[in-house]
Amino acid sequence: MKNRHTAVRMFSTSITENAGTAPAKISDQVEAAVMSGGLSRVADDPETLVLSGTQGKGQGAKDAWCLSDRPTEFKSMLHRFTTPFEIHRGSDLPSRVADNMLWLGRYMERTEGMLRVIRSVLMRVHSETQLNKVSEMPFFLRVMANLDIVSSGLGRPDASFSVSLIEKELYASTRGMGWRFMDMGRRIERALHMITVMTSLIQGNTVPDSSDLEAVLEVADSRITYHTRYRTTLHMEPLVDLLLLDEINPRSVGFQLAALYSHLETLPKPQPFPFRTKEEKIILDLTTRLRLADTQELMILGKKHVLPNLDALLKKTE
Repeated sequence: MKNRHTAVRMFSTSITENAGTAPAKISDQVEAAVMSGGLSRVADDPETLVLSGTQGKGQGAKDAWCLSDRPTEFKSMLHRFTTPFEIHRGSDLPSRVADNMLWLGRYMERTEGMLRVIRSVLMRVHSETQLNKVSEMPFFLRVMANLDIVSSGLGRPDASFSVSLIEKELYASTRGMGWRFMDMGRRIERALHMITVMTSLIQGNTVPDSSDLEAVLEVADSRITYHTRYRTTLHMEPLVDLLLLDEINPRSVGFQLAALYSHLETLPKPQPFPFRTKEEKIILDLTTRLRLADTQELMILGKKHVLPNLDALLKKTE
């Protein structure tokens, strides 16, 4: 403990008679209100106390509080009500959010009900179905017409219908333009995801071992497909074919590109166009690269990269 030089910085504010009602004027009566406390600064050298913000050896700063000999008056910036306060009980859910949640629930339930009807119809409709033998089919058609799943004409008692017509109506009602764009987004992300996984597999300095290949199949949700198809130990070549080139595997890059091209062909065009669009050309180019790829060439070992041909194909596809 030792004595040091101390300085207390006080803080005050001016108060005018019309404070809060009009802009302050020079002629207004001004009073000063001093805060009950301040900032205490200590230093070994008294010269440093007049310099704001300096801090060095033997210096410091603390808040200073003034003690009162009696209880202080409670002060608050909160508004004090002079009339009886209206009590509210409930959540703070905004009306706009509540309205959106209400309609979300209605749309979800409406969609589920429509899907239940469609599922029941599809269970009865296939290429060998004789619709005149399905006694409940007129009922299902009336229900679907009333739910706007199919055109109202199919719900009439004298309507003529066939399996192909029903399938066309059902698929047209559940797979509109919005669904196509959503599925295109899914296909793009799934293809990019698989390309990233395959790129990560060959980024090591050695050829991937069986544990790496098993991990890739697990991530790609294709373990059962691989073992069912090949019934052998894990090898790099069939794995690349399954996850990159195979267009019938729903998890492969090739499958996603083929689905994307199919969607692009059905998108509306502003005017009849005899040539493929720019987007169609891009997908067609990528699809052709995969279709022309040879798995044996992709397995050729290199010096800088473990599998340079595969690495180059993945980079061109991403």
